[in-house]
Amino acid sequence: MHTASTTQSRRRMPGPWSLVAVPAVLLVLMWTSSSALATLPGNQLNQKPPITADALRYQGAGELCEGTPAGTAVWHFVLTKTTSSSAMLEVTFAGLGTTQYPSDVRTGGALHWYVSTDSPATLTAASTNANGKRLNLSEICDGGPGAPPTVEPTATFDLETGNPPSVQPTSSFDLPSDSP
Repeated sequence: MHTASTTQSRRRMPGPWSLVAVPAVLLVLMWTSSSALATLPGNQLNQKPPITADALRYQGAGELCEGTPAGTAVWHFVLTKTTSSSAMLEVTFAGLGTTQYPSDVRTGGALHWYVSTDSPATLTAASTNANGKRLNLSEICDGGPGAPPTVEPTATFDLETGNPPSVQPTSSFDLPSDSP
């Protein structure tokens, strides 16, 4: 005969450690996910990074980018509809870190920045300390990969005589013969 159990199943209640552990984990996750963001308090970049220097969508026109040296890229940022006369731009590039730049020029109601990097480079974040409508990556002038360095042969001279060294065989060896 089967009798009903008189014991009730117990639900485990979270311990006091969870009051500390859960918020700590959330804080770490928020910090690591936002660490790639630029931190200035104005506008954030309107486009979604990462953006590589050779991204076709952002390549500037031929006449605009003519003369960009191989191995470099020039990134043009624009903050639209701003009343600021100047501002700082903070950009983060993968492997290069975060750097701040003062605005280069103001035209109409827009601020412009021109940032040079080695190519290839990847933009991971940008922000400005000025308020405006949008902070945009306007275009990139990518000079393409740099030419590999050329190595010129260098002459080696004997320091005592000043003459080039002579090449002499340094060793010889005998091959075993199969004949008796």
